[in-house]
Amino acid sequence: MGRRIKFVVPATFRGVDAEPEALWRFDRPSDDAIRRLPARADMRHAVWISGATIEVDSASDLLVQGARYPVTVVDLSAGGARIESGTDLPEGADFEPTLVAPLAPGPELLRATVRILDTEPANRFGRLRYQSRTRFVRPSQRLVSEIARYLYVVAAARQRRRFSAAAHDTSYAAERARGLLRDGRIIQLEYSDASGAADVVSTEILSASEQSLSVRAPVAPGARDADLTMPITLAVHDRVDRVSAIGDTQRLGAVGGATPVWRLAMPERFRQRTAREFVRWPVNLPEATVIAVDAATHPPTQRKLRAVVSDLSAGGASVRSDEPWPVGPAAAHHLTFRLTRGATPIGTRIEVVAGSRRHQPEGPRHDYRCRLLGLAERDRIAQHVFRLQAEERRHQRAAP
Repeated sequence: MGRRIKFVVPATFRGVDAEPEALWRFDRPSDDAIRRLPARADMRHAVWISGATIEVDSASDLLVQGARYPVTVVDLSAGGARIESGTDLPEGADFEPTLVAPLAPGPELLRATVRILDTEPANRFGRLRYQSRTRFVRPSQRLVSEIARYLYVVAAARQRRRFSAAAHDTSYAAERARGLLRDGRIIQLEYSDASGAADVVSTEILSASEQSLSVRAPVAPGARDADLTMPITLAVHDRVDRVSAIGDTQRLGAVGGATPVWRLAMPERFRQRTAREFVRWPVNLPEATVIAVDAATHPPTQRKLRAVVSDLSAGGASVRSDEPWPVGPAAAHHLTFRLTRGATPIGTRIEVVAGSRRHQPEGPRHDYRCRLLGLAERDRIAQHVFRLQAEERRHQRAAP
């Protein structure tokens, strides 16, 4: 593969021509002013690919031949990668290990011979880590194509994310936010997997200190696990000002047992998020089902319940059922419904905000107000609600 280069030249701006179209005019540069520089690879993205390893093919002064060192790929391009490790990897042309990394959830692996260009120590949430810039040694065209395809998928997934699009963030006092993060408080954790897909889970704070938080590990069906180096956004609701305090954290570790626990770093800075309101519309979707998990029992129990969605928005829903649901920090629920008959089902985790019980002649009915935690289908739901609004307006105009 040929070496990538770029040409750089200073230019003097002279004005804009409006006809036949808007064009910028510059002075023609002299040949002596043109500089030739090495160019960066076509596309570079910050990524978080855990489960990667550095395999030592030949022994060095510090590393043993055949050894494997766990790393996380934090930056990737067709020409190289930045990796993070707990090991200080040696630099130089004499050391060319193999980087093995999963490019996506599945069997596909990236295997590339790399050269360590430089390494810098970094203190990540109180732990010493090493970040190394690597360059691929004689990469094949197939390797370059696989990386480019993966990075385009990552870029497209991030463009579709609505994390920041649906909210407005401003600064929030750190001392006040830490006061909200007390034992027993329900918080939300927002993070992405290696492909950039967003996930949201609700959990309970079991204990809090100045340096860390211990929270109940999520038990929601289908929730993706956060690895040890993946950035996590923590959100806690301020009921007084009706906003959310947002901070960036990281999972420091996990403890198994009857009640699995995650240990999170206490965020250093916080910001305030005022979420945009979604339009809520009455509907009647009778073919809904809820998978209810109760982790308070040993072993955890799981039931599949019939339900009806009675109103809907891109951020929440009202759901009624003939049977009661488990509630509390140890409960998790997954709702499946169809927007129209024959449509592709929508499945999303939900958080029960409030519930009530009504007595009727045919038996008790349970109504639950729920927050939709899944982000992937928000656009589809919002478009459906918009169509229902438009149909209602047409009927009103057509009425005599």
